[in-house]
Amino acid sequence: MHNVPRTVLIVDDAQEDRLLIGRALRQDAGVDYHLLEAENGTQALAYLRERQPDCLLLACELPDTTGLTLLQTVVAQAGLHVYPVVMLTGASSIVLAVAAMHQGAHDFLSKADLIAAQVQRAVNNAIEKVALLRQLEEQRAWSQLTLASVSDGVITTDAEGCITFMNPTAKVLTGWRANEAQGQALDQILRLRDEITRQPVAARMTALLHTQQTITYHALLVGRDARAIPIDYSAAPIRDRLGNPSGVVLTLRDVSAHKAVEEALRQHEAQLNTILYNIPASVYILTTDHRYLLVNRIYEQENNISNAEIHGQSVYDRWPPEIAEALAANERRALASKAPITIEESVLRDGERRFYATIKAPLLNEASEPYAIIGISTDITERKRAEEALRRREEQLHAIINAVPGLIAYVDRNERYQFVNATYGQWFVRPIEEIEGHTVQELSGAELYHQERHRLAQALAGQEVKTEATFSYPDGMTRTLVVNYIPHLDAAGQPQGFYVVDTDISERKQAEALLRQQADLLDQAHDAIIVWELGGVIRYWNRGAEAMYGWTRAEALGQVTHQLLQTQHPMALTEFEQILRRVGQWMGEVRHIKRNGQQLMVESRYVVTRQADGLYLVLETNRDITERQQVQEALRASEERYRTLFETMDEGFCVIEMLFDDAGNPVDYRFLEVNPTFERFTGLEKAVGKTARHLVPELESHWFEIYGHVALTGEPRRFVEGSEAMGRWFEVYAFRFGGAESRRVALLFNNITER
Repeated sequence: MHNVPRTVLIVDDAQEDRLLIGRALRQDAGVDYHLLEAENGTQALAYLRERQPDCLLLACELPDTTGLTLLQTVVAQAGLHVYPVVMLTGASSIVLAVAAMHQGAHDFLSKADLIAAQVQRAVNNAIEKVALLRQLEEQRAWSQLTLASVSDGVITTDAEGCITFMNPTAKVLTGWRANEAQGQALDQILRLRDEITRQPVAARMTALLHTQQTITYHALLVGRDARAIPIDYSAAPIRDRLGNPSGVVLTLRDVSAHKAVEEALRQHEAQLNTILYNIPASVYILTTDHRYLLVNRIYEQENNISNAEIHGQSVYDRWPPEIAEALAANERRALASKAPITIEESVLRDGERRFYATIKAPLLNEASEPYAIIGISTDITERKRAEEALRRREEQLHAIINAVPGLIAYVDRNERYQFVNATYGQWFVRPIEEIEGHTVQELSGAELYHQERHRLAQALAGQEVKTEATFSYPDGMTRTLVVNYIPHLDAAGQPQGFYVVDTDISERKQAEALLRQQADLLDQAHDAIIVWELGGVIRYWNRGAEAMYGWTRAEALGQVTHQLLQTQHPMALTEFEQILRRVGQWMGEVRHIKRNGQQLMVESRYVVTRQADGLYLVLETNRDITERQQVQEALRASEERYRTLFETMDEGFCVIEMLFDDAGNPVDYRFLEVNPTFERFTGLEKAVGKTARHLVPELESHWFEIYGHVALTGEPRRFVEGSEAMGRWFEVYAFRFGGAESRRVALLFNNITER
């Protein structure tokens, strides 16, 4: 399927608006747009002499004329409704838009609403409206010509019903020449058929010939060429001077044109109804006393009411009093002015306030008096919300820009400030109003301007400028800035000006100087100390880092730390940096790779500090714990071997903690650790954490005395002893577990009861 080709002429001196309109139209997937652009009325008229655009988008204000004047010129030269015209209005140009609609424009579009759907809808509506107007004009001309050319056919007969006369129209209708029809019987020439049944109407012919008064019928006249023509015909008696019937005169009126007009009007009404019910807006017609006569499909859908249900209702029946009165007041304004008015209205629907852009126009009769009023309302609630949200965002952005402790501005290609933030006023000790509109040289003075002139030239040539510089300002302060000039290019890539974003880094520079002083002290530390920008590069590298990793300070500065050291964090890098931003510090173990490829395990501590200019610096302190890790790994291996032996040995084994009374006498002991064989040899289950007296209440006291002596003296004991309370004999080796202050005893034993 091929897209519809269309040529659109956009007449507007604002290039940005022309670009917005062009982008919006090109988003219409079903149309191939060829766009012509004119910046003034002279260019537009030149295009119109050479081209035949499908639509004309015309701004209200142009450099050499007004949109209304240009519209009048176009209409005067080409005629009304030759070009579909859409007026481009400003936010406060509704009156101009209405005037343009009176002068021949077909739609209007606010420049504040240049979104794709609205632009496409306006162009399509204008083109469709002109097409319909042209069609209506053609149909009207055709109908008038048809009605003007209609004349009646006349036939007369004698008393016997033989034709005595036929006028030219009758000749045309019947297909018979006068000399051929002369003397023929009427029913031989005038062959009539019923319009519905198509059967001959012989009875009517008899009635015609014997009528005593004027009679009128409708029928089909079948001509000599067998063509059937719908006619209205009437018959009246011809009387002689004595009043006796001497014949009949028949008047034949070809109503085929009338029938065609009726069909055209029916189709036209159907087309208007189609437009009415499918236009993407609520359309309604009311009486002059505010009662609904007709609403379209969109109105029915938006208000959940059918056309039949609302017919005859008053706006006061339909809406709450305050809303109804506001709607009726607008209708009275339109009726009083006898001209369309454009207003914004709001109603409550389902508890929600909805806003509408409305055109209300009186329908006038032939005496130019209103007999009804039509309203066309487009729901703009979402647009209003978007505008309000945009306004709030703009306020927030303006507040943020003014709160930034740096210079933000826009300078045009004439080096003139078009916008500056509040900081300009503070540093230059001037009201903002005395800065905007003035040149850089006028504000800065000759000396500062001379210092910056080459950078300004670079920015206006389309090059981005970013550097550090120090300036003295009228407020008495000398500041070091990161100067950033960002070019503003038009669609053709040509510089139109540039944005100024100057950041005050004076405090940062002071902090860096202090940091360098402190760095001399940090160089004395054996630990590696590194300072780096969060998400950025290394800014400090002490001698301890040189010794630990092998890279000199000159080699490390400017590198990214995690890339240089191939850092292996215990989590993803992005997650690690998020923790630093959120918590401000982190401590743990990471792996690094030295310059010689050797792997290090380091204990790292990271502390984040935020500088006055918003930059985050990270102080990283690293201690080499590779040897300690190796010792710990050996210890873990040893403990693993011990645990394996402990779990698999054939002897019972446990560690107990002796419990003494205030006099220092052993009275009980608590099990701290047991192996699986312990439970099998003693029969005591889940002993860890429990005392011997809890598990065996009648346990003999000599067990406490033996183990208490071992705990206090450190002398090991090997013995064989039995327990009646437990019903078992044991061969035991007991020794103190721990240092001299320890009260723990380890027991290695066998159950020798059977032996």
